[in-house]
Amino acid sequence: MTGVEAPVIAVAAGTAGALAAAAADRRAAYGVAKAVASGGFVWLAAWSALASRAVPAALVLAGLAVAALSDVVLAAPGRGALLAGFGGFALAHLLSTAGFLLRAGGPWALGAALAGAVAAWAVRRWLAARLGGRVLDAVTAYAAVAGALAAAGVGAAWATGAWQLGLGAILVVASDLAVAAERFFGRGWAAKAVGLPVYYAGQVLVALGIAML
Repeated sequence: MTGVEAPVIAVAAGTAGALAAAAADRRAAYGVAKAVASGGFVWLAAWSALASRAVPAALVLAGLAVAALSDVVLAAPGRGALLAGFGGFALAHLLSTAGFLLRAGGPWALGAALAGAVAAWAVRRWLAARLGGRVLDAVTAYAAVAGALAAAGVGAAWATGAWQLGLGAILVVASDLAVAAERFFGRGWAAKAVGLPVYYAGQVLVALGIAML
């Protein structure tokens, strides 16, 4: 088994386990399965970072590690866990964005900033009727970071030719819509059934692309 196959199998098994646990409403099992899946993409990212040995790769690896911890936090119920998870993911996205932009170059920083502003505006309009106060402000700030991540990932893909970076970053950000549908619109397992595979596929692609940074 190669250095790629084992962590990818861990991600796939953890994702399937998380979906099964969510369907059965077993929160502890859901958290454990997510930890397995998230550990898998960090394992893969570490393997890729060793092939690169560059600062941008190290930053994105750090971002994925923080995201893995945030995955476990988000598995817990309640608004406190949601805000803590969003905070962790915001830090993860900032680390990855910094790594992508170091490789993409200065002009892409403006594109990332514009993408973040558009994402923040769109999400705030979308959720204004359901959220308010600090929660809405926190989600808006998170959306700005997520939008910047997507643009920075595309920039890094353009600079390196590693399409995995751009597509992976876009999938990770797209999966946030499923989280919003679950937490703010009560979509439950249906949102997880879409969001979890999209999220973990995106993180696996980013982890593979790290080798090109």
